[in-house]
Amino acid sequence: GTCGFGNRGQKSRSGPGVRPGFEGGQTPLYRRLPKLRGIAGGMGKGLPDFVVVNLCDLEKNFEAGEEVTLAAVQEKFLSVSGRDAKLPLKVLGTGELTKALTVKAVAFSESAKAKIEAAGGTAEEIPGRIKWTRKAYNAAKAENPNYDEDKLKAKVAKLQAKGRGKKAKSA
Repeated sequence: GTCGFGNRGQKSRSGPGVRPGFEGGQTPLYRRLPKLRGIAGGMGKGLPDFVVVNLCDLEKNFEAGEEVTLAAVQEKFLSVSGRDAKLPLKVLGTGELTKALTVKAVAFSESAKAKIEAAGGTAEEIPGRIKWTRKAYNAAKAENPNYDEDKLKAKVAKLQAKGRGKKAKSA
């Protein structure tokens, strides 16, 4: 008998047979498809770095003299959730601005800054989130010996403000 392998051919012989992905000499699928070069580096290429707002949006949704921050933008007209909720605000110069606004953002385009100041407003650059590195951590710890405890207290206070975490017992 043939033990269920058939009479002839590579799959009937002793040994391992054909390797995975082998298609009998035809160019296999994994070689026919293109290499997706941008994806190999961890998909970072297509993800946004900022929550982007144009001047035309600010013109429509804010009154003269108001302060524009990320929280105000989210409250008035922009729905931001998921990963984007942690991103900083960037203002771009598309559209015209006629109102004097105080705009606080991490980044501005050159044209946006010029148009805001031309309308009589102010464009304040606020510091963004500092990326954690060992060097920055050691510098902060050298500056403040209680750095870790202060950071933990701030985190607990933030959680309590959101309604999560243990409440402080009242005596």
